[in-house]
Formats: sequence, structure tokens, C-alpha cells
Amino acid sequence: MRVITGIIAVFLIISIITSCESDSDMPEDIDQSEVDETGGDEGTGDTTSTIDSFGLLQASGNKIVDKNNNPVQLRGMSLFWSQWMGQYYTKEAISWLKKDWKCNIVRAAMGVEDTDGYLSNKETEKQKVYTVIDAAIKEGIYVIVDWHSHHAEDHLEEAKAFFSEVAQKYGKHPKYHL
Repeated sequence: MRVITGIIAVFLIISIITSCESDSDMPEDIDQSEVDETGGDEGTGDTTSTIDSFGLLQASGNKIVDKNNNPVQLRGMSLFWSQWMGQYYTKEAISWLKKDWKCNIVRAAMGVEDTDGYLSNKETEKQKVYTVIDAAIKEGIYVIVDWHSHHAEDHLEEAKAFFSEVAQKYGKHPKYHL
């Protein structure tokens, strides 16, 4: 099971990283003019966010579709484990990723085990993730909250408690749910 989880994580990371490349990599069946990469057109004063444009995302076959069932392409970055690179879990970093890299999604990988991870430093690690979530909401971009563990099966109750808290804290933002 750990090998399968590792393989899935690698594919997810590769897809997120490659999605930040040029528009020439966009699938042919997605009209590039319909994809709002920045969450608004700064040149025209349009402040519509990516979230407002796409709304609730869903999987449809092998595509991610928006609230109108149109295919979308998400472009984003994965933050490194929170306990080792926590200095990037800031509103400034998330704002910069949106503006400079044109990201419309970010992944907050909260480290669970290992030195200073969630299990030994719950409040500090949760606050880092909450900072990223709050910044993503403010910027109008999506966020993936990752319980990043190589032994997640050993920490099921802690994961349930964490995600219950996240759901209670952010459940009032229905268009952000997947």
C-alpha cells in the first residue's frame, strides 16, 4: 500500500509541476481563451477570482470540470513539507505564486511524522496550513490540504481529527470543496 501511495504522490507532484509550464502544453480540447490563469485580468481591472470563475470542481472521466461542466486546467505549486520549509507557508508566498507564476492552486503538504511534524507539534503545523488556506481563499485560488505521511495508516484517528477541524473551520466556503 505504501508503494502505491508513493507512486500516486509522485504522479500528483509531476502533474502539478508540469502544469506551471507554458500554455503550449495545454490539452488541445481545452480552449485557452476560456482558462483564467490569473484569477482575473489585471489589465482590465477584472477582479474575478479563479474560484468565482470555475466554482465547484468535479471529475468527469479523465478531466477536471468547472461548475458549468467545462474542462479546466489548474496550474500550481506544491509546498515542501511544512516542518522543514515552513518559511514558505505565508500569505506573501501564496500571493506571489498567484501573481508571478500564475498559479490557481497550491498544495499545503503538512508533514505528519519526522522531526517537528504534526504529531509532535500539532498547533504550529496546523497554523502553517491554516495560513496557506486563508491566503488561498483571499487570493481566490484552490488549495489541496495534504496529510503528508509515509505511515498514514498508523495515524488514522489523528488524520480524522485534523480533517474534522479543517472542515469545521472552512466548511462555510462551499465553492472550495472538491
